[in-house]
This record gives sequence, C-alpha cells and structure tokens, in this order.
Amino acid sequence: MRRFLATLFLLLPLAATAQSISPRWGELQTPIDAVGSTTTGTYPATPTTGYDVGGATAVQVAVVSASTSSATVLIQGSVNGTFWYTLATVLSPTSNGELWAGPAPAYLRLNLSVHASGTISAFVRTRQMAADPIGHEWKKLDQAAVSFGAGTFSSVTDSGLTATRVPYASTGGLLADSSAFTFTVGTGALGATSFVGAFNGSTVTSSTLTTGRCALTSTAGLLIDSSAALCTASLFTLPSLKVSDLTATRVPFAGAAGQIDDDAAFTFTVGSGTLAATIFSGAFTGGAVTSSTLTAGRLPYVSTAGLIADVANYAYNATTGAMTVTNGTAPSISTARFLSTGTAPTVANVGADSCGTTAASIAGKDQAFVVTVGATSGTECRVSFNVAFANAPVCTFTASVATDLHAVTTTGNTTITGTLTAAEKIMGICLSY
Repeated sequence: MRRFLATLFLLLPLAATAQSISPRWGELQTPIDAVGSTTTGTYPATPTTGYDVGGATAVQVAVVSASTSSATVLIQGSVNGTFWYTLATVLSPTSNGELWAGPAPAYLRLNLSVHASGTISAFVRTRQMAADPIGHEWKKLDQAAVSFGAGTFSSVTDSGLTATRVPYASTGGLLADSSAFTFTVGTGALGATSFVGAFNGSTVTSSTLTTGRCALTSTAGLLIDSSAALCTASLFTLPSLKVSDLTATRVPFAGAAGQIDDDAAFTFTVGSGTLAATIFSGAFTGGAVTSSTLTAGRLPYVSTAGLIADVANYAYNATTGAMTVTNGTAPSISTARFLSTGTAPTVANVGADSCGTTAASIAGKDQAFVVTVGATSGTECRVSFNVAFANAPVCTFTASVATDLHAVTTTGNTTITGTLTAAEKIMGICLSY
C-alpha cells in the first residue's frame, strides 16, 4: 500500500504538467529586465539565478536596440542558476530587433558584454510540447523558421518583412518579400513587376503603361503601349490599321453592327485619285467625274431620276468646239437662242495703218464679233480666230458706214476690205459647215 501511494504521489505532478502542454507559443512576451538598460552587465540582475523558464520545452528571445548602437548581447542559459553557458550571440541589434529560438534551459539571462549607446530591450516567450520540434541548437529565426513545425496562430509578426509587401516562401521555406510584389489594403490592388499565366480580376494596372494609350501585346504576351496609339472610352487614334479581311483598292465602310467591310463596286485608285462606284446618289463635289456608261464625244444629259446619260446623235468635238445634232429638232427662235462661246479673236492691220492709225479693237467670239476701226480711215482689217475652224467658215459682214465690204476667209482668219471710216463698227458672223 505504501508503495502504491508513493507511486501515485509521484505521478500527480506529471498529470498536472500534461494538462498544461500546448503546441503554441505563449500569447504574452515577458520582458527580461534588460528593458531600459544602457550599461553592460547581466540581466535580470536579480535574482542572480536569472529568468526561470518554468519547465518550458522551447524559448524565443527577442533583442531590440532603441537606436543604432555598437553592442554585443549574449543569450545565456543555466541548469542551476550558477554556472552559465552562451546559447547565442547578438551583435549590434537594431530597432527591428533579432529573434532567436532554441531548446529551453532551466534558467535564462542576457549578458550585455559590450555597449556604446542606445537602450537595449529583451522579451522572452515560451512553450511546452510533449515532443518539441525546435531541435537541439539555438538559431536566429530566419535560420530556424522550419524548426517550429505546424501550428495555429491568431497572428504572426516577422520583423524581417516590410509593410504592404506580399510574403513568399524562399529557400528552405523562409518567408521573404520584395518591393516588386505588393498589396494595398483598402483598394485591394495587387502589384508586381510582371504577371505570368492566367489572370482573373476586375482591373489590371501596369506601371509601365501610360494613360490614354492603347495596350498592345508584345513578346511573350507582355503588355506595352506606344505614343502613336491613343485610346479613350469611345475613340482610338492609331498611326495605321490593318483589317485582314479587306481587299486592296476597295473603299471600307461600316457594315452590319459597325463591322468594317468593303465591296468590289466601291473602289479607289491611289495615284490617279479615282473613286469608282456602280451608282452615285446625292450631291457630289470632286475634281473630275467618270461614268463607265458614257461614251467619249457625246454630250451627256440628265435622264430619269437624275441619271446622267448620252445618245449617239448628240455629240461635241472638243478640238474644234463643234456641236453636232443628228436627226434633232431645231429649237424655236421664239423660245431659244444660240450663244457664241470661247475666247475672243484678235484684229490687226494688214498693211500700214490699213485698219486705222491707232490699234483697232474687237469684241465677241470666233462665231460673232464686232470690229471697231482705228482713229483714222482704212481699207483692210484682218480678224484671226482664237480656234481654227475645221473648214474655212462662211462669214458675212455689215458696217455702220461702209457699203462695199467683202472678205477673204481661211480656217484661221478672215480679211475684211472696203472703204472704212475712222471708228466705224463692222459686225461679222462666221459659221463653219
């Protein structure tokens, strides 16, 4: 019975310890009273046995300097609070601090062996695990990240990470970050130097793109832009546009649903500037109009619905200026008249002062004209046609004074002779046949 009670007495503390075993680090960071220390020495100074880790299986120690300083901090352990050995050495800690972890000794202290300036602070956190995966050596946290195994945490702070950057697993599973990979809380904006692979999101922002330019796909699918390609919500400005289903020389137009289309009946020839279509409707302004339904040498006229047409018995010779109507009906004198057109002919002396001592003048056209004799009387005036007739025309003349007029006519001129009075007017009509 005594042996049984003794065994039960020994097991009760172990049962109580088993109930407190937890895989998590303690929620609170307990300060070692190096807080506020500015001189060398061991901390805590009292008790001299150091910090009692309370039966923990693993310990974390954070050492922080309030300002950049030259300091050496030894993390030391002891099994009895008397004899100490160094677990880790922290050289010149920074304001971000250094976090070390390792198997727990019975007692723990800091030894501030070198100190130049600044305030040194330290905090300790412990845990108890039946089989702690911390290992057998003390390591700096960035060297021992995988030593802690799986765990569940309400929050994790890694002093080596930078705010707004997205952490990722680097060599050995160590958490790292980069300025090229960020996340902005509030806007939900994920930023990276480049994205590779499929992307599913509401918006994409690239710092290499410029507002107002069209995004283009470059090598390996990289999005780029150009100052020559401008875009707004409703307008694209491009230096050139190629639509693969359009045909050369055809004029593009908007088809169904705004699709750019073309047709063989609507073309444009570069160089000549010729615009061609089967039918033109509406007002037209251009340098020249060519209709494939018209025949050279014929005079066009307006037909049904404004269509321009021609017929063989209504012709015009552009060289001679002759208009020919075959089997046509002459217009009534009471309703129509002929008007001579073209540039005025010229008049000159045939001999010395033969058409007056000063230059004679002429008004009218080749077909009908009026000659005014010079300042003195004369006997002969020659009229040179602006455009030669195809055949020598038949010319008749009347004068305001002279009654003995007659003429000799060729295809290029007509010579008027008679007794001419100064400033007399001679009216002539010349018609070809």
